[in-house]
Amino acid sequence: EKAKWVTVQPIDVASRMFVASYVWNITDLSVKSGDVSYEFDITQTKEPGEDEKLTADNFSVTLNGEDFDAERYRKFYSFLIKANGESFALGEDVPSGEPMAVLEYTDSYMNKTMKFEFYEKSALQALVVADGESKFNISKSYVETLIENAENLKSDTEFKTTWK
Repeated sequence: EKAKWVTVQPIDVASRMFVASYVWNITDLSVKSGDVSYEFDITQTKEPGEDEKLTADNFSVTLNGEDFDAERYRKFYSFLIKANGESFALGEDVPSGEPMAVLEYTDSYMNKTMKFEFYEKSALQALVVADGESKFNISKSYVETLIENAENLKSDTEFKTTWK
């Protein structure tokens, strides 16, 4: 009774957060859905002062080769990191069809590129495949909102930050 921790399994404390890199550590990010592709390149343009933190003012961002508002990129990225896997899907078969969307980014701090493919699993769920391995089930409406937010990148439309 007093040793409740004895029953803790690694999966109980594992994070279901799959996009977890710091926004300004990203050097490139792409979102693809069907024939549409959005490609960001993020470059640090100046070092912050001693008492300052990195902000959008320290970076230049391009979207598909054209200048893009760094603060708007940050807002889009903040939507991405709000996603959490609803349940683990470790070891599930990776579907062979086309994914609903693909998110790929390079983290300069970890010196690693991560790729997330989102496959339709049911009417309400999607499967998140990370670097070729199934990892999580997520709300399909998150993926649909991701696609919609990506389509709104070049407009002034506010990004949706919630999904059903």
